[in-house]
Formats: sequence, structure tokens, C-alpha cells
Amino acid sequence: MIDNSFIELSSNQNQNIKRVRKLKRKKYRDEFQEFILEGIQIIEAAINMSGNIKEVYISEEVHKQENIERIIDLFDERADKYLLEAELFAEISETVNSQGILAVAEMKTCSLDNLIDLEGPILLLAGLQDPGNAGTLIRSASAAGFAGIIALKGTVDIYNPKVIRASMGGIFDLELIKNVDIKDLNKKFINSKRRMIFAEPGAAKPYYDFVFKENDILTIGNEARGLSNEIYELEHESISIPIKGNIESLNAAMAGTILIFEMVRSF
Repeated sequence: MIDNSFIELSSNQNQNIKRVRKLKRKKYRDEFQEFILEGIQIIEAAINMSGNIKEVYISEEVHKQENIERIIDLFDERADKYLLEAELFAEISETVNSQGILAVAEMKTCSLDNLIDLEGPILLLAGLQDPGNAGTLIRSASAAGFAGIIALKGTVDIYNPKVIRASMGGIFDLELIKNVDIKDLNKKFINSKRRMIFAEPGAAKPYYDFVFKENDILTIGNEARGLSNEIYELEHESISIPIKGNIESLNAAMAGTILIFEMVRSF
């Protein structure tokens, strides 16, 4: 039930409201190390997977709805709770048909050293640009039990709200590191027990003839351009998904998901 632990906000000049609006932009997400979650399903997933939620904002239009009250009861005392007029909530919301609940969470902190040292496969996003593709791949990697995600510089921000929604909670289930420089990755990779596996159309070896290992790094490149010349300098093996029909290629998220589950089936 809504109680007096809620703080009522009514001005768009409030510092919290200004900060949440800024979190719509990558620049400020990186500066504050925070990101936005919007909607019942993704917020509930964050709570269940120990996502570090700092604040929750609820529109006064929906705060008495049973499903909203159920979510509120799940928050611990560390999360500050705010009740907003409907018009003010609309200013911080990013969805067209908002459910009237939004949260702010802290980004995970993980070093490249620690992630590389984990047991289990890793997904490397190398220049992927579509938020839906990135989020779907994170969701698939989570479902398959991957150890973590590395996103190279030039990849869509993995804390973009559209990526978060497409991940369906998977982003809280994995170790994550973003904005990684290829040179830094190469230094860690060279001295590790891992292999770099490139998914690329036209590679001679089809995925079903390749023997995956538990600590492989599966690399998915840009939707249009594929993998950069710079990343090809890393020691790697290449695999493909043979296409027998007339279609030219698969969607990056679809192709990546096929390979993700083939990897874990193999060991």
C-alpha cells in the first residue's frame, strides 16, 4: 500500500526530476553511473535479480492499482519513493503507453580483468548499433548461462532504455563492461585461457562443424559493416551460419542467438 514513505513531487525544476531527464542521454548515464528502468516487468526483474535500484517514481494516476502496489511492496527501504503528478511523470517517461512506474538503478561495476577471469563463455558486442539487437543478444546470453558481456567502444550503449527493455531482465543477470578499447581487450585476451570466435557470413567453417569450448568469446559485429579491420588483428577463429535459401543474411540478434545456444550445447 502507498504510505507516508512516499515523497510527493510537483515541480519539473526539482533536482531529482532534472537528473532523471538527463539520464535519457548516454553522456549523463556515464557521468552518474545510473540508468532508467521503466515498466512493471523490467523493474520486477531488477528487484528479483538484485539490480541496485536507488529510486522509484510513480504517477499518481496509477499508484492505487493492485499491480503497482505489489511492486512497491517488493522495494526495500534503501529505495527512495516518489509520487508524481501525471503531467510531471510524462516528462520523465520514455514510453508511449507508460505503465506509470519508473526506477533509477546504479550500473554494475566489473573490471575487464575480473570478467576475463570468470568461468564460462563471454559475448563480445563489436560495433552493434541497434538497441533491439543488443538487448535480445543480452537476453539470449543470460538464458544460455553466459558469464558476461563485453561491449567495445562504438557499440550501442548497453544501458540505453531500449536495450534494457529488450534484454527482459538479462542485463541484471550477467557481468557487464562497456566502452572497452580493442587494445585493452587484446592485452587481457592474449594472456587468458580464452579463444576469440568471430561470427561472419562467408566463413569457411559452418558453426555445426566447429567444436566450441567453455571459455570461448563469441563476437558479433556491426549489423551492416560486420567486424572492423582493427578487431581482425586479434587472434581468432571464424564461423558462419550457412544460408541455403535466397535470403542474403540473418538478423544479428537471430544469428547470435543460434550461435549462443549452439555454444552451450557443445560443452
